[in-house]
Amino acid sequence: MFNITVGPLLNIKVLSFQSTEVGEGDITDNSVGGLNHFEILVFKNSAIIGGVPFERILLDDVPKNDKLYFGQNEQARFKILDDFILGLHSSNSLEKHQESIEILSNMYKLMSKRFNTEFRYAVEILIEHHNKFLICKRQSHLKIAPNIWNVPAGKVKENEGIEEALLREVKEETNLDISNVEYIDYHFINKKHKRIVFTYYTKVEKIENFILDKTEFSESKWISAEEVDEITSLPDYLKFHIKKLGGLL
Repeated sequence: MFNITVGPLLNIKVLSFQSTEVGEGDITDNSVGGLNHFEILVFKNSAIIGGVPFERILLDDVPKNDKLYFGQNEQARFKILDDFILGLHSSNSLEKHQESIEILSNMYKLMSKRFNTEFRYAVEILIEHHNKFLICKRQSHLKIAPNIWNVPAGKVKENEGIEEALLREVKEETNLDISNVEYIDYHFINKKHKRIVFTYYTKVEKIENFILDKTEFSESKWISAEEVDEITSLPDYLKFHIKKLGGLL
């Protein structure tokens, strides 16, 4: 079984044997745990909806021509997964999650080459208040990116949904309670070690409860899109998104 979390807020479980695992047994056995069992479950942030998939596909749903040697053909399994994601055999359209689909596709290409597919995920968020955006300067003693301006961010814990991690990190680092977050982008921090960061955006009306986490950051400020180029250490892709959200692009 492969359990892959992808943004925005999707969790996809693939229940299947790999071709190298198929040895003895009845290839036509389509029961759960059978050599020919293949099932895709798609969740929307399962912690919110109680762990019930909102869509699934079984081998019985696959066109007959695609079933040939399915139990021993790993490439056929990838094709079924691709068709499902692209909506060819699915009532649900996932095309609006194109960025997530690209991540998933890349992960399965790696899987087919027998690389480690355990990606590490992180989240970050652009918070807007009255046309200004929150940036925070990382403490000088930190091992990773000391004295660099960034935005609230953090790692996604094991068995934690992406949105859940986002809300937790914002609360821990700013004491703000946010809602109505919008997924805007993802990028690889380190392809070799398979680290992916999902970038989100939200707008807040009140910041009276704002408290900066001084274990992570030495200072913070709210800047306009026009001021973003003055912050030289802020990553370029964050500058781009701030300018775009601020109407400069």
